Amino acid sequence: MKSFIRTFLLDQRMHGEHVTGRQTSIIHVFPSFAVGGQQRRLASLIDALGDAFHHTILSIDGDFTAYEMIAGRQADVAALPLRKSGGLSVRNLKTISERLNRDSADLLCTYNWGAIEAAIANKFSPRLPHLHFEDGFGADETPGRQPLRRSLTRRLALLGDYVVVPSSQLYMIARNDWRLGAEKLVRIANGVDTARFAPAARERSAIVTIGFVGALRREKNLARLIHAFARVSAKGIAAKLVIAGEGPEKQALIDLICALGVQNGVELPGPTGAPEAIYQRIDIFAMSSDTEQAPLSLLEAMACGLPVAATDVGDIKSMTAHENRPFIVQRGSEERLAEALVALIEDEDLRGILGRANRERAAAEFDVGVMTGRYRELFLQVAARK
Repeated sequence: MKSFIRTFLLDQRMHGEHVTGRQTSIIHVFPSFAVGGQQRRLASLIDALGDAFHHTILSIDGDFTAYEMIAGRQADVAALPLRKSGGLSVRNLKTISERLNRDSADLLCTYNWGAIEAAIANKFSPRLPHLHFEDGFGADETPGRQPLRRSLTRRLALLGDYVVVPSSQLYMIARNDWRLGAEKLVRIANGVDTARFAPAARERSAIVTIGFVGALRREKNLARLIHAFARVSAKGIAAKLVIAGEGPEKQALIDLICALGVQNGVELPGPTGAPEAIYQRIDIFAMSSDTEQAPLSLLEAMACGLPVAATDVGDIKSMTAHENRPFIVQRGSEERLAEALVALIEDEDLRGILGRANRERAAAEFDVGVMTGRYRELFLQVAARK
């Protein structure tokens, strides 16, 4: 009965939207719109949702690098300059309120801790229907180290608002640590365009290529992956490592590569608006993060038919195919990660088996169509509260 009522109300909202021809207007507030998982997901949603929605993206740090990933540039963008502060800033709250009041939006979406001031400002004015997204943590806030102040702030700032998370681990943190009510806490699994991210014919080579795609941030702990690769190289195994992305850790990683003497085997091509081109160049996808939740890059690699060697954080192990799970290793051990890489490098048939299993799981469980449908319904449901 509840399902029928929800479907009926959604049909009425969508019918009303069709009759009036009015777009649903959404403001998205990001700490940064640099290339990352949240930004890539929104880009794919904007493309898939089409003309029924109008999007305005506000970036607090003024970085709009990920805007290039939106086909046709179907969104307005603007900087939202805020002052850095150790706590809540009255000036920041006033700036946010003034900016939100400038648009007659139907829905406010805020992203991660860095946009929490926008969630708070909206409590006072203009009080838009609000969705908050939490996708993961930085190096200063891991699942096992939740600062009490941040937990309390989230609990108060998000009271009465809908909160969206992509992973089961984040769902439990939101319930147990932030004490958010289950009635407005929504888990929507990330999805990828499995037609775009498709397996490519790979030429047989004596040199196997390991690859990573993502932001070069401290919590990704790419130093661990580089150390593991150095262990592989020390065994005399012919392999190459490609780390594609940009971020604050880039110079430190370059220095480490030189210090370990593996600069001839490691390539850092920088950021890319076409990550599928990187996946099609590599034979093994690797992640060495200290903290993750439901990484989009993992799903993209799986859809491209790649085997995965990664640290066991967030939902990574449960996201991969059952056959691949022995290669998801304990987070603290670069030695175990190196062993997983060696096993995959030395067995081409195994790489093929795992890659096919990962592709099948991505297509069955994590296609972008399912994700888009759930977000379309949620956006309309929450916007209808205005």
